Amino acid sequence: MIGRRRLTNGEGLASAGATRVIRPVVLSVLEAEGDVACIDREIVFDVRPDWVVEGEDRVGYAGIIQLIECTRELHERLDIALPAAHLAFVTRTLKVDFLSPLHVGGTASASYRVCDVGRASYSLEVTIRDRATMKAVTIATIVLVLVDSRMQPKAIDSVLCDRLRMLSENGPTT
Repeated sequence: MIGRRRLTNGEGLASAGATRVIRPVVLSVLEAEGDVACIDREIVFDVRPDWVVEGEDRVGYAGIIQLIECTRELHERLDIALPAAHLAFVTRTLKVDFLSPLHVGGTASASYRVCDVGRASYSLEVTIRDRATMKAVTIATIVLVLVDSRMQPKAIDSVLCDRLRMLSENGPTT
C-alpha cells in the first residue's frame, strides 16, 4: 500500500502518484541512455542528481546496490559463458561496506575482481571509486552459486572454473 491507496497487480510507484519511480536498472539500459561507459572491465559514470532521493546530495544504498548489480552484469557479459541454457549463477550472499558517500556531480567508477573459486560457487568483489580521488567509497562481495532450473547447486564445469581461477589470479584488480 502506498499512502492510503492499495496498489493492484501491475501498478508501480509512478501510477500511485509518488515523485520517484522504482524501476529495475540494467547495464544495457544505462549504456543505451548514455549514463555509463564501459571501459575494459570497469564502468565509468557521472553521478546524476536524478539518482538520489530529493533533498540529498549523495546516492543512497539502493542506488549503490543497483550499480553493484550493473558491475556484476558487466562481469557476466565479459567473462561468463555458461555451458547450458538451464544453468544460471544466483546470489547467495551480498556483503557491502559503505566507506564514504558517493556525491552528486562527481564522476565515479565501478570495477570487479574474481576472488575465491569453489566447486559450485565463487566470490566477486566490486569496488566503487570516486574518480577524482580514486578513493574507494563502497566495496561489495557477492557469492554466486551455479544452479540448475530446479535451483539445485551444480558443479562449475572445468573450462569455466579454469577461466574464473585465471581471473582470480591474473584478472582485473580494484
